[in-house]
Amino acid sequence: MAVFSSISNRTWFGWVFHSLPLVLCIGLAFIVGLAWLGVPGFLTRWALETVNEGDYFITATHVKLDLRGGIKASEVVVYRKGIPGPPLIETRSLQVLFHFFEARHSGGSRIKELRARGGVIRPLWGSRDGTRRGGSLTTEAKLLSPTGADGEVLQMDLDVTLNDFDVLGVWVEELKAGVRVDKGECRLSRLSGRIGRDLQSGTVEGTLALTPLKRATGHLVTSFDPHALTPVFKRVWPDSLSVLERFSFPAAPPRFDLVFDADLRKPYGVKASGRVQASQYAYRGAGIGFANISGDYVYGSGTNRLKLESFLIVVGGRKAEGKTEFNFAAPATTFEAISAIDMASVLRLTGVREQTLESWTFEGGSAIVAKGQVNTIAPERSFLEATVEGKRVGFESLQATDYAFRFMGRGLTNQFSDIRGKMGGGSFFGSVLLEPATDESNRVTRVKAEIIHVDADELIKLVSTNQVWRTAGKLYGNIEWMALSGNSGAVPLSAQGQFALRRARIFQLPFFAGLTASLKRFAPGVDFGDTPVEVKFSFTLSKGRIESRDIQMDYGWVTLSAQGSCGLDGTLDFRVEAHLARKPGMLGLALASLFPAGTTIEFKLGGTLESPQWKRVESR
Repeated sequence: MAVFSSISNRTWFGWVFHSLPLVLCIGLAFIVGLAWLGVPGFLTRWALETVNEGDYFITATHVKLDLRGGIKASEVVVYRKGIPGPPLIETRSLQVLFHFFEARHSGGSRIKELRARGGVIRPLWGSRDGTRRGGSLTTEAKLLSPTGADGEVLQMDLDVTLNDFDVLGVWVEELKAGVRVDKGECRLSRLSGRIGRDLQSGTVEGTLALTPLKRATGHLVTSFDPHALTPVFKRVWPDSLSVLERFSFPAAPPRFDLVFDADLRKPYGVKASGRVQASQYAYRGAGIGFANISGDYVYGSGTNRLKLESFLIVVGGRKAEGKTEFNFAAPATTFEAISAIDMASVLRLTGVREQTLESWTFEGGSAIVAKGQVNTIAPERSFLEATVEGKRVGFESLQATDYAFRFMGRGLTNQFSDIRGKMGGGSFFGSVLLEPATDESNRVTRVKAEIIHVDADELIKLVSTNQVWRTAGKLYGNIEWMALSGNSGAVPLSAQGQFALRRARIFQLPFFAGLTASLKRFAPGVDFGDTPVEVKFSFTLSKGRIESRDIQMDYGWVTLSAQGSCGLDGTLDFRVEAHLARKPGMLGLALASLFPAGTTIEFKLGGTLESPQWKRVESR
């Protein structure tokens, strides 16, 4: 029996020994077949039924074995059980690698690595539509809570890679992260990737820690155009789009370095701080060469505040620096700034409406020191202070150089004081006060100005573009003006002033053609156009008419005096007297032979500024 037993054992051993290579070949062929041809359908369905016992339902069209220790699946779709709407995840390709021994001994997850390419991710809190389908952040956090069906806390330590994904409308070209779940907290380390398409694309890196339903903290460094996040802002924070649209980054994306802490419990709270750097971009259409900004943002418990501890902006080689705070809960903005940027760029950066500037031009740099607080809800609580110095400013065809002024705003009352500048070979000084009127849509404007040695032609450009009104001469005087300004422009209410015009050749103007034609009868051959005239007058504006009672024109051999009024509609009503005087020289002798000294010729001036009518009344 022992002999037969020995023979049987040898036979069995030999069979096994000779059959082992065949078994190994069959097993290897089976594994290669699973990797090459895929897992049979019944095995795929069995595996998915086991996985789908949780909160999610997964489908896949084709599953293959990965020889590195995992599986590959195609056309994978992940649904959220009990929640209507589109699936959470869709991907063309999903690769899963497993731990075979380490996870069994440590009690952690068997998954070592996840790789997905070409797909869409739709978190619940980002898929709300008009019917508010899709759930909330709380619902999503419960489904993502790292606990098993029996309440046991899960442990995971895996690497995740996404390529060519659409996440809430944001294109993710590549995103890699080490994901670790332990003791109810999810941590993303070694986070890096590329976000956005074309010119909006850029990089992101950092870390993130998430405790579902409690807190999210992290540190992110990004260099992509924030316009790539427009779909997220539109769904989560639509009010921010109006601010985002003010920026454009055609040359290079900005760089954000942010540390944040978000409390996910109601009421929600967010704290973030960091630094932003950008170059060759535009804000409100104003080109900015470089910007370096640091600050912090706090939201929650009735607080919504953005505080910029310091900012530096460079425009056209000139810089502005300071600090500011935006209180969106009030809302109010406080600021302190020192700027050397040109005035046109400053006005665009601060949001002054373009239609206000359409007739103005600014050239050269400006020096600005400003501080204050702007309250858009309660404007009466606003206050601003600033000193401004600039090189060149123009209003339509009027140009001034080396201008300066002080500005003070208190509520709806704004005052420009210590205004000074150079214009038309002379200088001007003055002040402007804008006060609220009884009608909330209008404001009362009060102007005081003093003019010294300014070309008359430069000031005529203010009131008329008609070339026939151009004349030479130097103007001196002062004026006080009050007008009611509103949406339809400025309506003068009252004014008063006095002026002197020296060495002016006003008789060459077509306006005086009727007068000079009459005077030439008494002095044939006299060239009225080339003779300089000295003019003095004072005036008042009341009830829509400008009135003067002391107009004096000294023409040498004749002196003109006038009194009357001119309507704001251009109608004229003046009485003019020409006083003839004997002067030395041939002209004086000629006049003396015709008229005795002291002869007065009287005229009536009517019609309009465009069509004046001179009529001789009497002489004596």
